[in-house]
Amino acid sequence: MNPVGNYRTLRLNDISLFRDLLTEERNAIGQCLREETFKKGEILFSEGAFCERILIVQSGRVKIFRLSSSGREQILEALVPGDTCACNPGQAHWSCSSSAQALTDCTVWTLSRFNYVQMIKSNSRMAHTLNRIFAERLCRFSSLIETVSVDDPQKRLIKFIA
Repeated sequence: MNPVGNYRTLRLNDISLFRDLLTEERNAIGQCLREETFKKGEILFSEGAFCERILIVQSGRVKIFRLSSSGREQILEALVPGDTCACNPGQAHWSCSSSAQALTDCTVWTLSRFNYVQMIKSNSRMAHTLNRIFAERLCRFSSLIETVSVDDPQKRLIKFIA
């Protein structure tokens, strides 16, 4: 795991969580990020585990999913470069509500929980952006719930194909 040096800081502009920050703020974040690589099929984190860090996809694809009690997998979203699995730093007990698995070989930046919480608390622009990301994710999940629980199989198939 290597720190993400200043030579990569400009790429942080592509990440919606950091886009509205000042250059100095992005530089500071760049110094806190660590780069990790995962092979296709590797688990990045598991549901119920203590959440020690957030992930930002740099390259490749990562699926976020949950398993039902019967073992059926429900994919919640697929993360692509620039996407994050950022959680709510306001939670007292921060555990993963889902699991993540590499859909392809991928590289992610990780940010420790401590650094993430400090950044959100001290930067209103970042907190505002995080709220927007949560709102967008909530809309996607609401649509997914409707598709899975309300739509008949034919409608689900049509949405899947379209």
